[in-house]
Amino acid sequence: MIIFHNDSSFFIGLYNYIYNVKLCTLCNPISSLSDKEKNLREFILSNYSDIIVFNNRKIITPLELDIYLPKLKIAFEFNGLYWHSDIYKDKNYHLIKTELCEQIGIQLIHIWEDDWIYKQDIVKSIILNKLNIFKSEIYANICKIKEISDEFLVKEFLDKNYINGYIKFDINIGLYYNDELVALGVFEKNENNYTLYTICNKLNINVVGSHDKILTYFIKNINFSKIFTYINRSYFNGDYYLKNNFLFESKTDPNCYYLINNKKEKQNNDKENTLRIYDSGNLVLIHDNY
Repeated sequence: MIIFHNDSSFFIGLYNYIYNVKLCTLCNPISSLSDKEKNLREFILSNYSDIIVFNNRKIITPLELDIYLPKLKIAFEFNGLYWHSDIYKDKNYHLIKTELCEQIGIQLIHIWEDDWIYKQDIVKSIILNKLNIFKSEIYANICKIKEISDEFLVKEFLDKNYINGYIKFDINIGLYYNDELVALGVFEKNENNYTLYTICNKLNINVVGSHDKILTYFIKNINFSKIFTYINRSYFNGDYYLKNNFLFESKTDPNCYYLINNKKEKQNNDKENTLRIYDSGNLVLIHDNY
C-alpha cells in the first residue's frame, strides 16, 4: 500500500462565530482531521490494499480531494455539516467538485457527517460496493419476484438499506431468496408516469441482476408512459440506468437542506437563524415506453 499524505488544517470558526472572538491556533492547536473523518479513512484502509491518495490538491486544482483511489478512479469526501454549510461553502461548491471529477472520469462520493453518524451501516455498504467487496452474492434469476403491499415491510427495508430512507409509494416490487427480501424496487405514480425511487439491495449483498429483473417485471406488468428516476449525485452516478435504456433528461440544482440538531433537514420553521447546506443535486433520467 502506498499512501500520499498532504493534510490541510481545519478552521476554528465555530468558536469564533459563536463568541465573536479569534482563537490563536498556536495556543489552541487543532487536529487537521475530525475523528469521524479519521474513522472513514481507517475503514477504507482496512478494506482496500492498493494505492490511496490523501488530501490532494493537484487532481482538481485548486480544490482538494480527501481520499482518492487511482486504480478505481473513485474519490471520497467527508463533509462535516457545519464546515460545509453556507457560512464556508458556496451553494455550488459540492456540485462543482462532483462535476470537475466527472470531467476526468472520477466518481466523487460525498460522505455527509449525519449519514456517517446515523446511517453508518448503509454508508459502509455503499463504500464496500464501490470497492467491489460483498459479504455474499445472489443471482436474481433464482429469486422469486412479487409485488409487496405490506407497508411496514417496505419501510423497514428502506430505512435499513437505503440512504434516503422511506416515503410511501404506489408500487413495491421485491426479490426474495429463501423467503428473505433481498432487493426492492419502489415506484410512485403521477398520472400515467412513474418515478422510480430506488432499486435497493440488502446491505452488503450483491444481488446480481436485481435491477434488470425488477425493471423487466415492471415494464411487462404495469401500464405506463414514462419512468423517471432521480439519481442522488452525492452517492451515485446513474451508470446502470444510462446503460440500460434510460436517457439523460436534465440536472437539478443543488438540493437545499437546513442544519437542525446536527442533521440535514428539508423543512425548517426558523429559516433566518439556521444554516443551509447544499449537495450536488440530482441527475434526472427517463425511460420511454415505446
